[in-house]
Amino acid sequence: MQNIEIKILINNFKPILESLSEIQDKYKGDLNQIDTYYNCKTGRLKAREINRRDYEIIFYQRPDKIDSKVSNYKIIKINKNQLKDIKKIFRLIFGEKVIVKKKRHLWIYKNTRIHLDEVKNLGKF
Repeated sequence: MQNIEIKILINNFKPILESLSEIQDKYKGDLNQIDTYYNCKTGRLKAREINRRDYEIIFYQRPDKIDSKVSNYKIIKINKNQLKDIKKIFRLIFGEKVIVKKKRHLWIYKNTRIHLDEVKNLGKF
C-alpha cells in the first residue's frame, strides 16, 4: 500500500483541535502506541502495540526528507503471543534501534487519516 505523509512539530494542539472540531463526528479516538524499531538496511521495520490489544508488524520505505513524502508499506496483524516471539527474532537478526511511545489522536476525513501525536521525549506532531 502507499500513503503520503507530512510530519510537523507542533507547539500547541489547541488551534488545530478547534479546526478539527468541525469534523468531530470523524474523531476515532486515542491510540496508545509503542513502536519498537529495528535496524533495517532496505527500509524501516517496526513492531507496534496499540492500546495493549492490537499488534502489528510494519515494514515501510520512504525517503529521508523534511517535506511531504510517499511511503510504501505493508502491515501484518498479529496476536500478542506472536509479537513476543517476533520481537525476539527481530532483535537477534536486526538489533533493536529504538522504542517510541506515543499517544495518537485520530480523525478520519474522507480517505485521509489525521493524526495528532504526543511522542514521549520528542514532542507533539
